[in-house]
Amino acid sequence: MNEETRMDKFSKNKAPRNDIVATASCYIGQNNRDEKFGPANEDGWCHYFVNSLLGKHGLRRPWEFGDEGGPNQMYDWAKENGALVDPSHVKSGDLIIENKDQGEEEAHVAIVENIDLINGTVTTIDGNWDEEDDGNDQVVRRTLLLKNDDYSFIDGFISADAL
Repeated sequence: MNEETRMDKFSKNKAPRNDIVATASCYIGQNNRDEKFGPANEDGWCHYFVNSLLGKHGLRRPWEFGDEGGPNQMYDWAKENGALVDPSHVKSGDLIIENKDQGEEEAHVAIVENIDLINGTVTTIDGNWDEEDDGNDQVVRRTLLLKNDDYSFIDGFISADAL
């Protein structure tokens, strides 16, 4: 079954992709200290950020993917349900999963803002990112190389159409 055929079964759930990305970009530079995205605890809050965005747009929330609803459970659900997509089919508003094999504390989920297959990059909007490792975790925009040993931690992409 090809990628487009697998995604047809999710067609009734077409996500408002541009709205998801537009909402995510409004939060760039903000943190979760006032619990706007979820509990402000010692856990990472990337999945709370994504959950908040999906919920605002009427889409299934990450906690429906498993007990914890974190990136690993989201990935496992997507794999079991045929919702993982090849980079050549990724669209704005899809989800990216990183560091799955590093354990739940290191796993990460973000919103895809743009994918550029010609230059081999993906631009994401991420919650709970601390570029300087100084405790100032916030919502940021990042650009990653799709094929580079430094970025071999990209595990997969989840189609927003499946949510």
